[in-house]
Amino acid sequence: MTPFGNFKKDILAAMANQKDNQQTVIPKVELPVVDSFQLRMTQMYESKKVIFPKQFKLKNEWFFANYNLSVSALRLLYFSMAHFDDDMFYADEKVNRVKQKSNISKEVHWEIYGERDSRTILIPATVLMKVIRGSKRDGISKNYKPLNNAIHELNSAELTLNSKKHGNVKSETIKIFDHVEMFRLEKYEISKKIYVKLIFSTKFMPLLIACAGYTTVPFDTITNLGSTYAIRYYLWCLYELKKGASGRFSVSVSEIRKRFKIGDGELRHHFDSRCIQKPIDEVMASTDLKIYIEELQRASKTKRRAKIEVATFNVTRPPESVF
Repeated sequence: MTPFGNFKKDILAAMANQKDNQQTVIPKVELPVVDSFQLRMTQMYESKKVIFPKQFKLKNEWFFANYNLSVSALRLLYFSMAHFDDDMFYADEKVNRVKQKSNISKEVHWEIYGERDSRTILIPATVLMKVIRGSKRDGISKNYKPLNNAIHELNSAELTLNSKKHGNVKSETIKIFDHVEMFRLEKYEISKKIYVKLIFSTKFMPLLIACAGYTTVPFDTITNLGSTYAIRYYLWCLYELKKGASGRFSVSVSEIRKRFKIGDGELRHHFDSRCIQKPIDEVMASTDLKIYIEELQRASKTKRRAKIEVATFNVTRPPESVF
């Protein structure tokens, strides 16, 4: 057979394989079906609409923690945190006995929320799809891929908390969720609407409840910021503004890398413009804050391309916006 004949044979075989592949039906991934009676002890977001609370509480330890989460995952996380009902916590006798809520131990939180159902919340998938789309949430979309990606990310999400005592820095890494999954909720063997079940981890509960040592955060503002870096800078500014209408704080580049979980070998070029200036510009464009970045301190004052070491921020808010 001629070389041309071999080539023709290969082409025909490839076309036949392609036809077979086109006829192959890829099976759909079926969501698990759960009877509503099995989840009767869990919290449930009842509305079909996206209800944004005016504000919510974030523990101060959260602001200076190390984590790397996408914007979609953060929006989903904050929404579930803001709608988690903490009535059971404050109704507990052990909590009522303590006047200074900052003295409530982690063990008390863990005892109250020892059962998985007590730290579980169910939210309709359609609601969360709108939440993670942020400013585009008014549109209608049946694409579950962004939600699936956020769920997958949160299933392995960890938070490293940093505390300083007697000059020593102590770090503790905890899981945010025990499990997050999407499923069909069956009611009276008829309705099978899609929900997302979020089970917070026991160690995360003190941060979720935030009964003391917290900062109040405007919910709509934080969920409309378009980058995770911008959200982090906005939180740092809010923390500083607790002291008044203006504030000033400095963060070393090594600390920024640590908090954002950016490796030393990553984003080596234009770090200041990509990880400092750009997110700060976004914060100012999306909020009422005015932020001035002082000249970045560099490792050498004589070299133009010297490595940046410290960034200092001056932040102010118009008087009418102060909480």
